[in-house]
Amino acid sequence: MNIKEILETWLKDHGYDGLVSDCEECACKIGDLAPCDCSFLDCKPGYEIPCACGGGCLFHMTSIRPDVQRTCPKCGGLIVEGIPSHCPRCMYAIQEQEGL
Repeated sequence: MNIKEILETWLKDHGYDGLVSDCEECACKIGDLAPCDCSFLDCKPGYEIPCACGGGCLFHMTSIRPDVQRTCPKCGGLIVEGIPSHCPRCMYAIQEQEGL
């Protein structure tokens, strides 16, 4: 068993779908970890979510559990950043007082 196999087993056993980088611009799924052969030492376990950027991506990955994600009140897009934030789809400013 190699490191990728050990990591994939751990991710599955703990309910994750793959890995995501700190900047959340790079992500990979179980079964295809680090397809670009980049180091995944700085990645975090991630959960797969639908494309929220409107760019037609196959998937997005976030380190925030799906059950604590919020939706934008303007366009319905997924908000995965902390409060205050902006919707990645429509750039609507999400404010703490909106109770999201």
